[in-house]
Amino acid sequence: MLLGKVCDKINREYKCLVEILFKQSRELHCESLKLIQKYYSPTAKRATNEDKIVICMFDGKMRHGGLSDRLRGMISVYKLCEKFKLDFKIYHVSPFLLENYLVPNKIDWSINENDISFNVQDSLPVFCGSVGGFLTPAFQTYYLSKMLKTKYKQIHIYTNAYITDKKEFSFLFHKLFICSDSLQKVIDQQLTSIGGKYISVSLRFVQLLGDFNDWAAQTLNDTEKEKLIVKCITQIEKMHNSLQNYKLLIATDSITFINRILDKDYVYVTPGNPVHIDYNENNSFEIHLKTFLDFFLIANATKIYLLRNGKMYKSGFPKSASMIYNIPFLVIDF
Repeated sequence: MLLGKVCDKINREYKCLVEILFKQSRELHCESLKLIQKYYSPTAKRATNEDKIVICMFDGKMRHGGLSDRLRGMISVYKLCEKFKLDFKIYHVSPFLLENYLVPNKIDWSINENDISFNVQDSLPVFCGSVGGFLTPAFQTYYLSKMLKTKYKQIHIYTNAYITDKKEFSFLFHKLFICSDSLQKVIDQQLTSIGGKYISVSLRFVQLLGDFNDWAAQTLNDTEKEKLIVKCITQIEKMHNSLQNYKLLIATDSITFINRILDKDYVYVTPGNPVHIDYNENNSFEIHLKTFLDFFLIANATKIYLLRNGKMYKSGFPKSASMIYNIPFLVIDF
């Protein structure tokens, strides 16, 4: 009797799960159709490539996410391209040219705009976002694999899929990317300025302090802002007391918080104002430099922390950075 009830429950949950995944597949397909209707046509220039190519697209036709979202998407798609022996490219021009910061390392993923076709006979846009839940990586792997097998000369992928483990992420990242000379020069300067071992501490306020343009609109009132700032500073002071031999690299999206923490002699903050690359269309090198500096300085830390309190966001940015060199990463909820 009990076994029968358990089996019935499993069957119901399995049926529900299948229905959810079918619905998600349909929704992703609808997003792809929107791209076709708006940007593709039967009269557009035909594709000239002989072998199928898969292109990760970051061209401003939709919200692409932050830096870590984009890197996860690129690396995930490349993993599948390796599996299926497909030519892999990245077209990243919004809001900046990726090659200003990251250049091809062992794989030449660069592609010229003139080599991209938007003819519906040759090219298929594919959107694959996050479906939520523990089955997301499996679903994304299934869906992207299915789309990569379609009979088109070019597959244009819009995704933030995350289907790699830590070691895979690190290995594939270094296979794809190396810092540009301009970025590496500034990274080296910052490491020299820090002058020794350091711990990275990230705090993602989003709009809570009212000073960062992002998707989340909730802003605290002045009293709540001050309480949150004080709580975070107190937590950082506690960390410093137990990590006396290390400087603390503070990586945050709030210039308000930066200005409050900068007077601590054990704190280091990279220069510049925080911006979200999906919400700032300025393509100047300096505007987005801080994002890349924070990412790679976090990656070079001895240990990497994300602090969270209340409605602060559980950012994937420091976790992605930790995987570059497989550095320990820990979330502290306080």
